[in-house]
Amino acid sequence: MVIITSINKYFCTSTHWKISSIGAFLHNSFAGRSLETIALDESTDIADISQLLIFVRTINEIFEIHEELMELKSLETCTKGIDIFNALDNVVSKYGGLEKCSGIATDGAKAMVGHRSGLVGLCKEKGIHCLFFHCIIHQEALSGKIIGPSETMKTVVNTVNLIRGGKKAQRHRAFIAFLDNLEAVYGDISLYCEVRWLRAGNCLQQMFGLRNEILAFLRNENIGHEYQENPKEILFLNNFAFLTDLTSHLNALNLKLQGKKQNISQLYGHIEGFRKQLDVMQIALKSNNTAHFPSCQKLK
Repeated sequence: MVIITSINKYFCTSTHWKISSIGAFLHNSFAGRSLETIALDESTDIADISQLLIFVRTINEIFEIHEELMELKSLETCTKGIDIFNALDNVVSKYGGLEKCSGIATDGAKAMVGHRSGLVGLCKEKGIHCLFFHCIIHQEALSGKIIGPSETMKTVVNTVNLIRGGKKAQRHRAFIAFLDNLEAVYGDISLYCEVRWLRAGNCLQQMFGLRNEILAFLRNENIGHEYQENPKEILFLNNFAFLTDLTSHLNALNLKLQGKKQNISQLYGHIEGFRKQLDVMQIALKSNNTAHFPSCQKLK
């Protein structure tokens, strides 16, 4: 009991010290001559409450870059432009206000970028004339969604949901035990989530790696008869392999864009590099070269 109390006290003290350090850093940065930019992202948590994440980046006179989560602000009623503006203004006012901000990156939602009732319009109305950007990571994620609604992707999602979606805890446990007995390359499959693009890529990679085990499990459980024929079809397997490899490349790009302390030139370089990589892939595929697509190579 004494040990638990000591551990709790240590973590409480450590957390309080970290929060105090972050607060001191933000105050010192905004009070000095640093150049500040802000990034905003609004999402809904498990309790269906909208959360506004406010990140700040500062650059001082010797070009040292510091990035920090300024605050997580709950938007409990509405998520209109005025609600986002008021939440942002209340937080930033503690550190000197938005007047010192040189740029704001948003997730591109209408409530953010609206020129009248959106955050952008309200900022300009209040005399805040900083630059506004659409987050480059959100743009990459949106471009990646173009491959989402395909019939192959729908089949994969339905198969995953059949095994572990909804109220299927018992079947999910049986599936894990089945994979364990076979000593499969993966011990489970991830649920597909449209919002979390990286998880969608992991789901495809696991599904492709376990395609034979999943087919055996469906037959063993006598379920999913409508999905048991797909793994046998050459066209489906080709599309499945190509989709898996393509999302893997998009995941790699996404992770590069998430790297800390990068400037716009570096981010733009990642995007341009990926575009050139796509050109190389297209030329290779025209000559039936699948060197850039490891899952497709496994089907040869």
